[in-house]
Amino acid sequence: MEGRPALRLLSVLLKVLAGLQVVLGCLLLIGMVILAVRNPIRPELVLTMVGTALSIGVGAIPMLAFSELILVFIAQEEMLRHLVNHQREKSARP
Repeated sequence: MEGRPALRLLSVLLKVLAGLQVVLGCLLLIGMVILAVRNPIRPELVLTMVGTALSIGVGAIPMLAFSELILVFIAQEEMLRHLVNHQREKSARP
């Protein structure tokens, strides 16, 4: 497969960033559980931390979707390039 290495790299970077977001959200949730076990904390703080962790984690979904969309774009472009080249070869034959 040829072409668009920068877009492939962007797709990989978006996946890495999304993975880091998910890990950060999980770490925040684990930290909240550790805090809650060690000493009682206010319900408002628990809700704020859970909401923040979920927002961070859910924010990864659009990045993952966009990274896959980039790969679909690249595949479609390569398929169209192949079809055009095939048509050119076909029309060049006597």
